[in-house]
Amino acid sequence: MIFVFILSPKQRLFFDEDWILGSNNGHKSFSLTPLTLALLEDSSWYKADYEKSSSPAFGHGAGCGFVEDSCMRIDESLPSYAKGFFCNSESNIEKTGCDYTHEMKASCNSDKFKDDKESTDLPFMRAMSSELSDINLNSCPMMSKNLVSCTVEPGSVSHDFEKYGKDSKCFETNTHNSLCLEAFCNKKNKKVEFIISEQIYQCDYDGQEILIDTDVSIQCPRIAAICPE
Repeated sequence: MIFVFILSPKQRLFFDEDWILGSNNGHKSFSLTPLTLALLEDSSWYKADYEKSSSPAFGHGAGCGFVEDSCMRIDESLPSYAKGFFCNSESNIEKTGCDYTHEMKASCNSDKFKDDKESTDLPFMRAMSSELSDINLNSCPMMSKNLVSCTVEPGSVSHDFEKYGKDSKCFETNTHNSLCLEAFCNKKNKKVEFIISEQIYQCDYDGQEILIDTDVSIQCPRIAAICPE
């Protein structure tokens, strides 16, 4: 017996669950989580092996506000718990950032649909790129446009110390370009580390700015999201 769970309209909360609508798009962020296994167990048809599951990165460590409140304020500013997972129309269309997994460079998909002028709700926004156009994430735009994988070598690089490869992650900077850098999760120290010109830099806290050049600084991501384990 095969079950197909569609968690709409809760896709905003469980976006990277393996069995929600849209999970067949092949994006590597989708994974078999404890929640999916719990749903299978509740059907009484299965006994789950939770050691085979993986922690979801989406919303991980963001706090109760991520679940209980809106992803965006009425003035379209982002609450602290939404940063790194959602974006807004203030995002510079010419500036690249990172998707929430930090596997890819991306820009904000904040294209607005027409809505009722008398409505007090937030304007409805296209949440995903054309690759995931069938998904409505409850009016919450994401960094999901112009995706460029950090694991695949491109034709050109944004900086001479940028590095693409299987261990590379996306990092936002103080410039108009995000960078792909070789990065690792230090499980012992519970820190994110990235390598530039054979020198190791460590992110001690979320949002930390690390100066690596005279005019380039790296912004540290949410450690709980990039290293959910």
